[in-house]
Amino acid sequence: VYPLHVQQELDEWKEQKNRRRAWLKPDQAALLVDEPKLAALLESIAPELARF
Repeated sequence: VYPLHVQQELDEWKEQKNRRRAWLKPDQAALLVDEPKLAALLESIAPELARF
């Protein structure tokens, strides 16, 4: 998991037929993942990233 500061989003990218893009806050993403440890990680970083 890598938090990113995105400055530009392309309409087309190399793997767009294989991957889906969604921009979510960490706590929102935590609700969608099937791995409990990943969900816990996302929930733990949510407060720190809220300042951005």
